[in-house]
Amino acid sequence: MAVFETGRPTMLDPDWGNRWPGQAKRLLKGALWPLAGTLACFLALNVLLPQPLLLTVPVNLFTAGFVLSILRAADEKVEPDEGRPVLFRGLRLLGEALPELARFTLEVFAFVVAVQVVLMIVAALFSSPGIASVSVRQIPVHGWMQAGFRTDILDVILLGTPGVIPALYLAMRNDVGTWQALVTAFRGTMENPNALRVFVSALPLSILVAVLFFSVGGGWIASIPAQAFIGVAWMFLLVYGYIFSAEIL
Repeated sequence: MAVFETGRPTMLDPDWGNRWPGQAKRLLKGALWPLAGTLACFLALNVLLPQPLLLTVPVNLFTAGFVLSILRAADEKVEPDEGRPVLFRGLRLLGEALPELARFTLEVFAFVVAVQVVLMIVAALFSSPGIASVSVRQIPVHGWMQAGFRTDILDVILLGTPGVIPALYLAMRNDVGTWQALVTAFRGTMENPNALRVFVSALPLSILVAVLFFSVGGGWIASIPAQAFIGVAWMFLLVYGYIFSAEIL
């Protein structure tokens, strides 16, 4: 049971809601172009090369790990300015944490695969195609634009799951085991319910945008604002997730 022997996360002070917007603004200002470029490339990858359901996990987590590294490089409280561009400092931090990031991603991916296999076995035993609808082959794809948008929604759902971003932050920074990081991060998130509501708000808004997107046919005109909103939601989760993680872990 050693995996559950975790430290107690720090509680946020009551003034966090006033401080976080200013902190987010400073981080974005210090790493605007690397973050904007990463977001643009990430959305383009999803649209031009939609991944199967399972591959959204490693692609999303590796990209999130890169963004967290860039944010940490832009955080002068953690990484004093070395006179080097923030992108290079972020790449150095990512390189240092790459083994931990790879291990975290691989173990989460293995867990998702195991769940997928269990669902398919249950579907086969009970002859219920409805349960099997989560299979990669049965995901409806009506054009590459809509397929890419579905991938974007899955990315937001993954990062919006309570504890995922803090767990990734903790595993990359402190070389903590994946499941220990997840338990510690989930505990810290649950013990700060006000902050939790901030992160959870990104999910229903993203789903609403998805419903509107598909209700109008998911064409080019609808995709531009829809992709922009989902991209902002994805980056919002990472920026605020970084600030949250740095304070409680």
